Amino acid sequence: MKKIALLLTLIFTFTLLSTSFASAEDVKIRVVVNGRKINFPDAQPFVDAQGRTQVPSRFIAEALGASTTWNAKEQKASFVLEKIKLVLTIGQSKYLLNGGTYRMDTVAIVKNARTYVPARYVAQAFGAEVKWDKAVRTVYIQTNTTGEVKPAPELVPEGGTTKKYGGISFNDVTDVDQYGRMTKEKSIEFLQKLTSQITFVKENGKYVIKCTYPKLPSGYEWTVGITVETEVKSETWTSFIESKQSHIPITGSFTREVAFVKNAKDVETYRLVLTIDVKDHFKLDGNDPSQGLFVIVKSLEEKRAGFVPNTGPSQYFKDFNYSRMFQW
Repeated sequence: MKKIALLLTLIFTFTLLSTSFASAEDVKIRVVVNGRKINFPDAQPFVDAQGRTQVPSRFIAEALGASTTWNAKEQKASFVLEKIKLVLTIGQSKYLLNGGTYRMDTVAIVKNARTYVPARYVAQAFGAEVKWDKAVRTVYIQTNTTGEVKPAPELVPEGGTTKKYGGISFNDVTDVDQYGRMTKEKSIEFLQKLTSQITFVKENGKYVIKCTYPKLPSGYEWTVGITVETEVKSETWTSFIESKQSHIPITGSFTREVAFVKNAKDVETYRLVLTIDVKDHFKLDGNDPSQGLFVIVKSLEEKRAGFVPNTGPSQYFKDFNYSRMFQW
């Protein structure tokens, strides 16, 4: 029910989300450690494409009581606090913590000659608890005085198998997060492939929606919601409604006639919400089965396509091919 409610809500609020995200990004990000705000006199924190807060390495180290060194030749930032040593390499998702190899869902970077590191992973490496308050764009960090090492992800297994799915490469280790979900980047890649397979076309004088699903790796499934609105009627087809008239499958292909549309000019709005879910939801310990929603809106007022993640800013695609999808 939670998933259904989320999908239905976001179908109708995507336009509002687009403006709210834009205004939210104008507010500076704050980082608060043990109740004290960290001051960033020049280089400011920012949220990267993976939805992680990046902060200048020296400031986060000082706030946590750790020492930090920078190896320019090897592009490594090292942090030490008592018996804990953390090493991040610029541009690499793998990192070292007390000799063990772990994986982040983002990377440390150099920006404007300053080293930026993901606040969550650095803080959690030293046993701190991290919370993100989206409403006030603030990262709250509470340090752990026990010194216990609590890395966020699982230890990175060696190897993994890479296979091709309709031209998309997928590795069952490196393209999966700690909850078993497909990574955000890989989710977007598969979802974009799906959007190229959905079309609104006219066949034998009838207005229909057609889709042929791309193949997914084992353990994942599509969730799809499609809404068409005219001035007098609105209808939604989804993969989670059992009604024969409104249900659409999530494998193979489907064709659905939109019988109430007699002229394409009568359509005021099209909305699509697409996700890739982990099939075995019960293994997620209450976490969302997907990384986020790919949402497409085409109306009389606007056209917008983008990925709305569970955390972090939305990613919009200005070059989305609306004419290929909407052919009525």
